Amino acid sequence: MIEIRLEHLGKRFDSSRGAKEILRDITLTVRPGEVIVIRGDNGTGKTTLLNILVGIEPATTGTMRFSDAADGPHRVGYVQQDYTSSLLPWFDVRENVAIPLRLAGVEKKERSDRADRLLESLGFATLPRDAYPYQLSGGQKQRVALARALIHEPHLLILDEPFANLDAHSTRDLQETISEIHQSKRPTILYVSHDLDQIFLADRVLLLHGSPAAIAAEFALPLERPRHKAIILADEYVSIRAKILSYEETIYAERQ
Repeated sequence: MIEIRLEHLGKRFDSSRGAKEILRDITLTVRPGEVIVIRGDNGTGKTTLLNILVGIEPATTGTMRFSDAADGPHRVGYVQQDYTSSLLPWFDVRENVAIPLRLAGVEKKERSDRADRLLESLGFATLPRDAYPYQLSGGQKQRVALARALIHEPHLLILDEPFANLDAHSTRDLQETISEIHQSKRPTILYVSHDLDQIFLADRVLLLHGSPAAIAAEFALPLERPRHKAIILADEYVSIRAKILSYEETIYAERQ
């Protein structure tokens, strides 16, 4: 488990046409093992914030600090929104899933065995292990990208719309599997979701709003763990969901 501290974080993109400020004054502490959902309209910098967290993009202003991991260097799993381009076309499913283990120097036989065990545990038994990305559907590619992010048991798991190409039942099953992984391994998790029915894993929901965007609101989900998919029918969850929706509709109406 690792803690993340962001202080007055900002991001500006400069080009020949001028500067565009995307994020301003993002101050946030993510507790070790906490699950955070980030919401907001298109263009509010959700993906940019995730890219800063994993080191793909540098922040323009502010600071970002990570606590030390107890068992060595930080391991980070990241499922990008453009998951299709993140799969290597010359590797089959098993090899794509095992890329983090390959980079860590794990032997081929162990890589293959661990990839197979993980795919089974995630409920992806029907995913063709020897198929290449061009032979997979969008939902199958999404499953491969998610499995690859989990294969090395990350301390920090970053997910950008991780369930976007899955049907409702597959989404809830996979969320429950991630809940079980979180319960046993306790990674710190941040993920983006536009669907209010996909937030039940969260401890907190953060709403980005404005241009440049800042954290406009925060909602706690003080629900018991482990979380199961049936919780979306519970009165307490329905109440929290309605509160978030009401707030979002209010600030949307203010823009009209």
